[in-house]
Amino acid sequence: MKDSVAQLIKIREEIEKLNERITKREKMLSGDSTISNNLANFQKTKQEFDNVTKKYKEIEETMTKESAELNSISMELETVKAEIEEKNSKISDDSPLRTVTDALTRLKNEIRAMDLQIGVLQNTLLQAKLKSKKRSSFENWSATSKNYDPFSI
Repeated sequence: MKDSVAQLIKIREEIEKLNERITKREKMLSGDSTISNNLANFQKTKQEFDNVTKKYKEIEETMTKESAELNSISMELETVKAEIEEKNSKISDDSPLRTVTDALTRLKNEIRAMDLQIGVLQNTLLQAKLKSKKRSSFENWSATSKNYDPFSI
């Protein structure tokens, strides 16, 4: 029994020491401002992190929308560029103008040739009239000259 009482006393002393150590730790943890400050900083940092994460997601959504709009505008720009290029090629295409110019040149050459033919025909006609007049006047003269007697007066 003496041994058991001594053992119980020893156990009681160890429990008291442990209890005292636990109390000191609790006081140290609850009274320690660094742990509370660290805990407050952690909560503040966590809240800031949550806010930054939320803003990041919002910016990411906005960026996705803006990228889609940019792609749409880029496609529209390419379409407009293609249309402008097509119109410029039609404007700079001078083959119809060359065709008209060539046709005008051919017409001018044909008109010159026809003017020349008209001149030749007019000249031929004039010569034919002159010959005809000469013949008729010669015939008139010869007809009148057959009846003309220079000695009869």
